[in-house]
Amino acid sequence: MKQQYDSSGVPGPPTTCHLRVESSTSLLVLFEAPRDNHGAFITRYKVEWSQLANFSSCESVLLTDTRTLEHCLSDLQTDVPYFVRVSAYNMRGYGPTRLSSPNSLCPSSWHNVDYVLPRADGRTEALSHLFQEMCQVRESGNIPRVPSPVKSPQQTSRKVQRTLSRIFRSSVKFVKNIRRQV
Repeated sequence: MKQQYDSSGVPGPPTTCHLRVESSTSLLVLFEAPRDNHGAFITRYKVEWSQLANFSSCESVLLTDTRTLEHCLSDLQTDVPYFVRVSAYNMRGYGPTRLSSPNSLCPSSWHNVDYVLPRADGRTEALSHLFQEMCQVRESGNIPRVPSPVKSPQQTSRKVQRTLSRIFRSSVKFVKNIRRQV
């Protein structure tokens, strides 16, 4: 056992680390296990987050369930950028960290977007007016008829006859091939 301990090393960095906005106060960290654990099982992961890119003051959480390779960072401040990194741990210690991609994200919601007018801004009155006009035309019964491109029954029956005759008509090549094989 001591030989296995001596031959092992700290694990490599997680393969990937992705950051995604979950809500106006939370971010989701998704990561993958390191490619190389250097001969020892990974027993936990450490997820660290900070408002500073150099992580001089950061918070962290230890994930002991190594099957779940994601963590939701909650109770964060809205519209403040957060930097995230993840590292793996085995019996030899923590390996190098993997920075998230993108490097930082701000918890936000589409409701928080400033300086953007709503899509229906100023259009509700026009839509209401158009709807009232349509209701009046419908109630009066003066709905204009649009001619539809409906084919007559004679045109349809001729098309069916042509299609059926093509199915049962033998082509010259087909007949020649049959005669050669016989």
